[in-house]
Amino acid sequence: MRPRQLAPVALVVVVAIAGFVVARLDADRDARRDSGRRAEVAATQIHARLAQAASLTESLRRFVLDAGGTGVSSDQFARNASRWLSPADFPAAAWVEPVPDAGRAAYERRLGQPIVTPDDRHSVVPAGSRSSYLPATLVSGFPPLALPGIDLGHEPGMAAALDRATRLGRVTATPVGRSGAGTSGLFLVAPAPNLVSNGLRAGYVVVFVRGRR
Repeated sequence: MRPRQLAPVALVVVVAIAGFVVARLDADRDARRDSGRRAEVAATQIHARLAQAASLTESLRRFVLDAGGTGVSSDQFARNASRWLSPADFPAAAWVEPVPDAGRAAYERRLGQPIVTPDDRHSVVPAGSRSSYLPATLVSGFPPLALPGIDLGHEPGMAAALDRATRLGRVTATPVGRSGAGTSGLFLVAPAPNLVSNGLRAGYVVVFVRGRR
């Protein structure tokens, strides 16, 4: 083809390439916009979910505090936790209490259960292996808080969350992670002493929030 004949062809090719590039940029921009919108929606849903969980944790905390004159029994705790949390798909809750290693034997006699690991095996935590434990004395009966005596002391971020809850006197949270039972999520905690054996014992209401499935 002569140069004069090639010119229109080259122009068509350049225009086609430019059109393709512009279309690709528009598609990428639209994809980023859609991705941003989806991220905003997901963040809003997560925020609403955590706000709901925090409100339910505070309700359980007030329930334990209001029963300060008589204390909350295992059946009472499980019944109320199921009634309030299960409809919102938050079945896993507990009342936990710090137990020093020196007081472990007395605690296990009172509970009638050993302190166990939070995984599915629920192995007995070796005596003397830790200076203190954080067993679940009252439980909702659903994983990962299905069994009295489950020790949450080694859950990621739990110690810091308990410290903040104690200082602030309100609901705080652990980071999102994998619980000892292998379930992804986080724990919300709130200080709530409970009357046990005629003595007021320091403790915390704990609610588990599953990660997105």
